[in-house]
Amino acid sequence: QAPSGTQGWLIGLYQWLALRWASYGVQVVVTTSPVLAEALVEEGVSRTKVFVLPCCLGELQERLYGQIAEQRRHRQLPRKQQPLRLIFIGRLDSYKRVDWLIEACAANITAELHVIGDGSLRMQLESQAQAVGIDKAVVFHGRVSEQEKLDLLRDSDLLVLPADSCNEAFGIVQLEAMACGVPALAFDFPRSGMAWVGGLKKVLGFPQLDRQNLVKVIDQFAQDSQLLAEASRAGERRYWNEFSRQIWHGRLAELC
Repeated sequence: QAPSGTQGWLIGLYQWLALRWASYGVQVVVTTSPVLAEALVEEGVSRTKVFVLPCCLGELQERLYGQIAEQRRHRQLPRKQQPLRLIFIGRLDSYKRVDWLIEACAANITAELHVIGDGSLRMQLESQAQAVGIDKAVVFHGRVSEQEKLDLLRDSDLLVLPADSCNEAFGIVQLEAMACGVPALAFDFPRSGMAWVGGLKKVLGFPQLDRQNLVKVIDQFAQDSQLLAEASRAGERRYWNEFSRQIWHGRLAELC
């Protein structure tokens, strides 16, 4: 979604020129998801030109996250008395919609939220958590080291990225979570592959993931440890079947 005014006009012009060039000036257009591929086709790029090559993690990352997934497989399932540990990782900007996540936690007292990242909205979000009475259940960690992030991911039950804009087209942090065995939730949004990456709709049986069913999703995972365990296994399988370095190298070889 382009902003209004001169900036929006310039962005629109850039997009128009880029699409015309993609349609007539190149042999192949590489995109990161089938959702984005369909958006390009709808804008006039020939389907025969579009090649889907999802992002992947580095070799060291993949190995480290695999070790975390192994540790998680041997831990005890959460008891109903324990809160569901949600995690958000990203910049605290308006379109990231951490405010929606705080609202959802306020509506579900069986969840706690760990926020990794910093940004201009941090004080506002902290005030929101305090205003709705869940400041003890929402922890703002700010910027953390890579090891601290891994420790927090290891102990989390669900990654939630509730952005409401196609500015979020893919989501590398989702791959990090899935490789760790942590299911990743992102919303369906036109021209965004975020929800496609995590693939949680198949596990939950929802036709769409959005703000309206966020509380319901959190509640289902909080009340059903078996469903949560299945989502964790499904996320890890999806990572290795769709996004692993082995898969990425195979797809790249097809492109070359």
